[in-house]
Amino acid sequence: VEPTSDMRAQAEATTTATSVTYREGFSHQTGLPARCAQVVCCVQALHWMEPAATFTEAARILEPGGVFVACDYDWPPASGSWEADAAFANCIRLGRKLEEERGLTSRLVHWPKEGHFARLQASGSFRHVRELALHHVDPGNALRLIGLLLSQGYIVSLQRDGLNEDELGITALREVTQRNLGNAMRPWLWTARVRVGVV
Repeated sequence: VEPTSDMRAQAEATTTATSVTYREGFSHQTGLPARCAQVVCCVQALHWMEPAATFTEAARILEPGGVFVACDYDWPPASGSWEADAAFANCIRLGRKLEEERGLTSRLVHWPKEGHFARLQASGSFRHVRELALHHVDPGNALRLIGLLLSQGYIVSLQRDGLNEDELGITALREVTQRNLGNAMRPWLWTARVRVGVV
C-alpha cells in the first residue's frame, strides 16, 4: 500500500514475485477489508505515518492474533571504524540542521523513530507489544557508506536546493571513510529495531 505513483511504479518494476501486488492507499486508509491480513509490515517508513490512525487501521485489517511489525535500522551501521561512523553521524546532524534552517521540512510531518514503541504501547490497538533488536552482518566499504548517506531524502533535497558536498560535510566524510574503510569489503554490523503489536 503506497500513496505515491512513482514509488509504486518503481516497486512494480523491481518485483519479480507474481504473488505481490501494489495498491494506492495510505497507512491510515488502506482500502483493504477488515480482518484480511495475518501480518502488516512497515519497513523504514513508520516515521512518515500518523501513528494513531495507522495503528487503528492495522488493527482493523488484521485477523485476531495477527501481528503489526515496524522495522527501522539504526544509522549508521557499525562499520568497524568509529571515525567513519562518527563522520557519518556528523553529516546526518548537519544535514538535518540545514534542512530545518532552509525550511525544507515545513511541509513534511514526521514522527521520531525513538518514540515508535511508546506510541505503539499507548495506542490501545494491540493486546501485546514488544520491541526487539535484531542484528545481521553485511559487508561494506567506503563507497557503500557514502552511498548510504547520498540515498537519504534530506541530502538529496539539500543538494537540489544548491548545497555542495563541502557544505554538507560529504567531502570530509569521503576522506575519513576512504582512509579508514578503503575499497575492500569488510563486515558491518546492522541493527534493526523491530516493534511488534499483536491484535
